[in-house]
Amino acid sequence: MAGKVCPKCGHERRPGDYAPESECPRCGIVYAKVENPRSSEEIPATPSLTEQLVRRKEKEMEESRAGDLVLSCVTAAFIGVFFYLAIWRFPAPFVTFSEVNETYGEFIESYVSPRNFFLAALSGLLFAPAIYKYIRNKRSSWRN
Repeated sequence: MAGKVCPKCGHERRPGDYAPESECPRCGIVYAKVENPRSSEEIPATPSLTEQLVRRKEKEMEESRAGDLVLSCVTAAFIGVFFYLAIWRFPAPFVTFSEVNETYGEFIESYVSPRNFFLAALSGLLFAPAIYKYIRNKRSSWRN
C-alpha cells in the first residue's frame, strides 16, 4: 500500500513505514473511516442511558399516579369524617340531638345522620389536592 496519500494530513505512505496498512503513519487516522464515513441514517438512534432511566422513571410515575389519586381521596375523606366526628363530640350545627333521657341522670343521646356523615366525607375532599401533592413528593423522594 505504498504511495497511499492520507486524506486528512496529505502524508504519502512509504514502503518502510511501521504503521498498519489501514492507518496513516503520520496522524494515525484509519483510512476507511475518512473515505467512507457512515451517514447518520445508517447509525441507529439509541437513547443514552440517562434518557432510558428518565423514560422508565416517568413511566413508573404515570403508573403510580392513579393509585396516588385514589389514596389521597380516601385519606381526605377520612380527614373530613375525623373532623366531623371531632365536632360531633361537642354541640355543633352538624349534630342532631334526639332527646334527653333521664334514665341515669341527664344524658344526651345523639346520632349521626348518614347525610351529614356523607357531607363530612365529601368536604374532606377539599384536602385531596394537598394530600395528593404530599404523597407525590414523598414517593419521588423515596425513589431518589
